[in-house]
Amino acid sequence: MCLNLFLVGAPKCGTSSLFDWLVAHPQIIGTIPKETYYMMDRESPFFDSSFNSFSYGVDGLENFFDFESKPDYHVKMEATALNIYQDRAIQIAAELSAYIIIVIRDPAERIRSSFYYTKYNLGRIKDSYTFPEYVDNLLNKNLKSIKRNVKWPSSEILCSELSNSTYIDHIRKWSNNISEDKLLLISSRELWSDPKHVLNSITSKLNLDSSLYENFNFDSSNQTRKARNKAVQFLVKKIAQKVTIPRILKSLYTRFFTIQAKPNADDIKVLKDLDKYFEAPNSQLKTYFNFEI
Repeated sequence: MCLNLFLVGAPKCGTSSLFDWLVAHPQIIGTIPKETYYMMDRESPFFDSSFNSFSYGVDGLENFFDFESKPDYHVKMEATALNIYQDRAIQIAAELSAYIIIVIRDPAERIRSSFYYTKYNLGRIKDSYTFPEYVDNLLNKNLKSIKRNVKWPSSEILCSELSNSTYIDHIRKWSNNISEDKLLLISSRELWSDPKHVLNSITSKLNLDSSLYENFNFDSSNQTRKARNKAVQFLVKKIAQKVTIPRILKSLYTRFFTIQAKPNADDIKVLKDLDKYFEAPNSQLKTYFNFEI
């Protein structure tokens, strides 16, 4: 029997890398593209009015798989990272009795990564708009300033990052609708420090052979990095929307055409402000799910 696996987020927590590692397994087939946005709620800025789960139902997901590429698949995987916030995704996952993976990271670091990914990788933030200024706007609910400096629809995401990073609220919704044995919470810290252990845990839960990962090259994907050449970046993004780019080509692009976005002194200062904001909800994660970020 074919199983359904949803890697539902959170954004900027390592889901792209985990998707690539899982889809390398001969018995796991992933959607093309990784993020289909098929299960968005109607009010989401990423809702596709022409092709969505409300209009075409659960069966519409089949259109995102190239079944001929893996005729022996046992697991079908979808990995839209924004699904963690979607009630519609929860409804469909429950209907399919799907296995759910949620990856989360330190909220302050996730918000910083989200900001710089939007600025450098997507090019949707004004060059003059800084991360400390954004955090000040966010904490003081000055959403008009965020929207002036960030292009839509990314502005909607950046305006919601405090809520998006309050993981306890979203995980509770999933846990209320998905059986405990099918819900797997992973910290990005664990994902990066011991990826083989994480992949072994996932394949074990899915009753798949884990031997592939014994000597596997765990390259990372979709990192928050500043492009050296925006024209090359634009071309690569366009290609990635149409086809799955081989991991080796992704690694070469990252190595030669991007640079790492490291935090500066001002960033570190406002990260502490965000840490303080998330102390209580992070504590609730430990209380209710025995989970530490």
